[in-house]
Amino acid sequence: MKTAVVTTCDNSVDAHLLKHQIEMAGIQCFLFNEHFTNLYPNSFALPKGGVQVVLSKVDLEPAIEAIKDHPAQAS
Repeated sequence: MKTAVVTTCDNSVDAHLLKHQIEMAGIQCFLFNEHFTNLYPNSFALPKGGVQVVLSKVDLEPAIEAIKDHPAQAS
């Protein structure tokens, strides 16, 4: 399975909110880099920093549609 990052958040709370919204649409996803970002909150400025919401590439477009109006997406 090839994966894709649907979005990157600067904190785990927003990432969990978006993960839940995607899962409510019936799409499986997981969070990557969550613990590192919690330990080093300023890591968002680093390349590939922040909490990444990751899912299968085939689910990318439906996931983007599921979170496009979510308030956590704006952060």
